[in-house]
Amino acid sequence: MPRRLHHAVVTKVVRRNPEIVEKLKAHATSGDLGQGAIAISVRREGDMLCCDVQDDGRGLRAGHKEGLGLASTRQRLAHLYGDRHTFSLRGAPGQGVHVTMAIPFQPSEPDLTAAD
Repeated sequence: MPRRLHHAVVTKVVRRNPEIVEKLKAHATSGDLGQGAIAISVRREGDMLCCDVQDDGRGLRAGHKEGLGLASTRQRLAHLYGDRHTFSLRGAPGQGVHVTMAIPFQPSEPDLTAAD
């Protein structure tokens, strides 16, 4: 994907789901683990826009329970996209957290197949 288009799509996805990045930022920069790095990647797969957000922080403790932020994210995605989305969160102590989601590609999004 051309860098300019990738940046535009990442910006749009992050603006629609700011609590994901904010929560990962808090996890990535807390404690002694990791460097506080967050990696965001976006790609188009057919008619879906797929986004991965990953940090190198403390990870999730065993028996992790979702809080209000993740619950509201799931509700908003369900409201906006119904069954046409996926959202997953995984992580283990000391291994960071990885959020994966896919939403329908919107025609108003930049054409991710266009050359730069």
